[in-house]
Amino acid sequence: MRTVARRQVLAQVEDHVAAIRLCLENRLRMPALALIYCGIDVLANLDRPADDADVTQVDFVRWAERYMECDKSLGVSGLDLYAARCGILHTYGMDSRLSKKGRARPIVYAWGNRSPDGPTKLLQSLGRPEIMIKIESLFSAYQHGIETFGKALDDNPALESLGCQRGRKLFMNQSTFP
Repeated sequence: MRTVARRQVLAQVEDHVAAIRLCLENRLRMPALALIYCGIDVLANLDRPADDADVTQVDFVRWAERYMECDKSLGVSGLDLYAARCGILHTYGMDSRLSKKGRARPIVYAWGNRSPDGPTKLLQSLGRPEIMIKIESLFSAYQHGIETFGKALDDNPALESLGCQRGRKLFMNQSTFP
């Protein structure tokens, strides 16, 4: 049976997913991207090593690669996603320090019924570093990551305990305060 803390964290994650879904349904693509990248940050924070005081780039990359399987599902590395996160959250664009230095590929986005395959091939034929992914595919990979992380919590009591301990510090939608 799940602990109260785990149920509260799960409720927060479900609300976050619902917010992303609302953004996508209403064609609010940039807010959806910001919420996806923020969600990865939050879950990487719950998963970071016990002796690490703060969540870092390394934690984000590890979570994206381990739980979202971003290389297989999206064709991008966790570092590419982290750089995209920095661009979206800091400048509402695709450029980041990592992409400007050539350490990560800039990500551009397709959505709806648009396929990223043709534009990606064109970018590659022109020698461009950008890669295109579908926002909906990113969202699906994020949801897969949530599911896979949940299974890891089920299989590892120490990780579940640490995640729930950190989860208690999340801002909670509670009907009463405190």
